[in-house]
Amino acid sequence: MKKNTRYIIGALLVIFGLLFLFNALDWIHLDLFFKGWWTLFIIIPAIYSIVTNGAKFWNTFFLIIGICLFLNEYSWQVNHYLIPAILVSFGVYLLCKKN
Repeated sequence: MKKNTRYIIGALLVIFGLLFLFNALDWIHLDLFFKGWWTLFIIIPAIYSIVTNGAKFWNTFFLIIGICLFLNEYSWQVNHYLIPAILVSFGVYLLCKKN
């Protein structure tokens, strides 16, 4: 494991551990299953793919879909904009694609 990765994982574990401790002490209210939590299974891999491979059509597409679904859980009327956004994204992809 790389040295930087070890520090990042260690820092995340400390942060999550403190959050759970503060929740147990009733200093904060931590709810693991918020509305739209399942969309993180789309958003997080898309962000990881963008960071590691660069912004490509499909990882950006899944990021947009994940964010739209997340916002839809909070009653934002994103579904009216979803189909046009998909069409525009695909059109831009076709126009910018190299042979």
